Parts: sequence; C-alpha cells; structure tokens
Amino acid sequence: MFIPQVVNSITESLEELYHMGFRNLTVTNMEPVGCLPLATQSGNYQSCNRSANEILSIYHNKLLKVHLVSLKEKYANASFIVIDMYSTFIDVIQDAIFTLRPCCEGINASSCGDVDDQGNLLYKVCSRPHSSLFWDTVHPTDAGWEAIIKALRYSYISKRNESLDVDMGDSRG
Repeated sequence: MFIPQVVNSITESLEELYHMGFRNLTVTNMEPVGCLPLATQSGNYQSCNRSANEILSIYHNKLLKVHLVSLKEKYANASFIVIDMYSTFIDVIQDAIFTLRPCCEGINASSCGDVDDQGNLLYKVCSRPHSSLFWDTVHPTDAGWEAIIKALRYSYISKRNESLDVDMGDSRG
C-alpha cells in the first residue's frame, strides 16, 4: 500500500532535518480526504465519504503518530509537533457554514480550468465562492482557508497550556 511509503518518507525527511541540526519540527497530518469534493461528488456533495477517511486519512494519521512517537523516543531532545489538519477540517465542515460542492466545476468530463481548442471554457464558476469550502476538487477557497486557519488558531490557543508534542487529535471521521 502507498500510505506506509509516504509515512516512511516523511519520517526519513524529519530525521534528515534532525541531523542537519533542527530540533523543533512541525508536520501536518492528513486532512479528511473523504471530505474532498473528489470523494463527495458521488453523493451530490452532501456528506463526507467515511470509508475513504478511514482507509486513507485515519490510517495515514495513526501510522504517522506511531512513527513520530518512535522518533521522539530516538531523539529525546527534539520536539515533533503535529498540526492536526484532520480534526480542523472536520470541525469546519461540521460548522455547516460551507457547502462541500466546489466553486469551480468541470463540465462533463472536464476539470476546473480546462478550455477547448477554441479557448471556450469547459468549466463553470459559482457566483458565491465564499460559501464553498473548496475551489476545485481538492483545494480550499480563500474563505475555506480562512476558516481553517481560524479553527487552527482557536485549537492552538485552547491547547497552549498542554503539550503539543506528537498530539494527533482524535482523528474523528
């Protein structure tokens, strides 16, 4: 499976940074890919794809946590901080301020940004991008990122007095 290779690569990169002298290292865990429009399209963008989250994101995040705990044991003088993108995205989605439908959608089999040979647009753009969490099938809109950053900031402030080392959140799905 591809996920162990990705997590091994992240771990190797963190070790390389440690050997270069870095002692405070930050990594993000994986957002809930089952909530991306790519995964919610089949359900008309109504809800996240729970099985995609469990098979991909939650598995990745649990494996990453195991590797980070191991790194912390190996390099006791280093700090490995995880920015919990999974829980943050879930919190923003559960606030129900945004739709999961992307603002920019391809027409028929096209993707956002595609044009035909004559330069005609093969996509449509919504009239209210601030109501969409995602711009296209994978990228948040500016408003989406603002909400995510606000939620991360709130999470950080509420955890400021707690240890953030290898804190993976609760990986809700």
